[in-house]
Amino acid sequence: MDFIIFVIIVLLGLFFGRRAEKKHYASIEKREEEYKNIAVLSDKDLQEV
Repeated sequence: MDFIIFVIIVLLGLFFGRRAEKKHYASIEKREEEYKNIAVLSDKDLQEV
């Protein structure tokens, strides 16, 4: 009985973890698309000019 409960908890963790990861990556992709036209420079690049 304890093993069945353990398996159920692991499966629930996998399900909700994958769901959260999918939402997280969708959010990243949305923000990347939104800001892709903004140029990014580091201070190191500016010092060499």
